[in-house]
Amino acid sequence: HGYADAQPHYDRAIDLWDRVPDPAERAGLDRAGLLERAANAASITDLERAMALMTMALESAPVDADRTRIALLKERFGRYAWLMGDGLTAIDACREAAALVPPEPPTRDRARVLASLGQILMVTGDMDGAEPAAREAVRIARSASARDLETHALTTLGVCTAYLGDLDGGLAQL
Repeated sequence: HGYADAQPHYDRAIDLWDRVPDPAERAGLDRAGLLERAANAASITDLERAMALMTMALESAPVDADRTRIALLKERFGRYAWLMGDGLTAIDACREAAALVPPEPPTRDRARVLASLGQILMVTGDMDGAEPAAREAVRIARSASARDLETHALTTLGVCTAYLGDLDGGLAQL
């Protein structure tokens, strides 16, 4: 939990990246991965820095990067945007993330992006849009045995269901 203490170390690694021979091999991750980790640490203490780092991570992702990897970066970017109070950017990023992860086979990553999309839509007041995303996230999370994501999506689904008029159904999901 030393997020603030970790940040200067991440910043130093980022600054040194281009000066070190074979940095990805030495670090065990590529530049986008380093920036993503730095953004995750910064998100606890400095959301503006987290957003800037995640933007850099997206820009640094290899041209041939897997679509799911880009989706997961966009999902994080969306979450940070929401935490900064930018609901529209958050929704756009989460929608882009959901569009990038293939619907089949059901995967943990697909459940994650849909659960985040559902939650962002819910907290921005779009219950009608959030409900199907959360419902699909629950289905996929169950198929992928991703209990943590199932719980995340069920929470959103329960709130949406209750808000949309089925209080008992919403409480059961919660």
